[in-house]
Amino acid sequence: MSRKRATPLNKLYPQADAKCLDLMKRLLEFVPKKRYTVSQALEHPYMEKLHDPQDEPEAVTRFNFAFEHNKSLSSDECKRLLWGEAYNFHKHLDPVLPEAAVSSTPGESNSSHPISVHSSPEGEGSK
Repeated sequence: MSRKRATPLNKLYPQADAKCLDLMKRLLEFVPKKRYTVSQALEHPYMEKLHDPQDEPEAVTRFNFAFEHNKSLSSDECKRLLWGEAYNFHKHLDPVLPEAAVSSTPGESNSSHPISVHSSPEGEGSK
């Protein structure tokens, strides 16, 4: 695979704040050792108004995204699992994935794909 030079973010987002573009560049760094950590990102000048060390709890355990390695997982199933993860932290959300987020096959409407956090790919309740 040939190398491709990155498109400057200010060309993609000409209206964006320079500090925002700098943070995005650091978060999107290809080389992991050079990429910003969460802590570094929170300390970045762009985050100055949002960063509050007293109100930023750290996870006591690592998140388990083992489903990412399931090669038989469809795009819709992956979306449902991610939506379910978000729902666990934001119970005010609708527990059913929005129709617009679910792909449909030609000739079908999205409404024929009821994907909810309460079912698993195997058809059993996952929550």
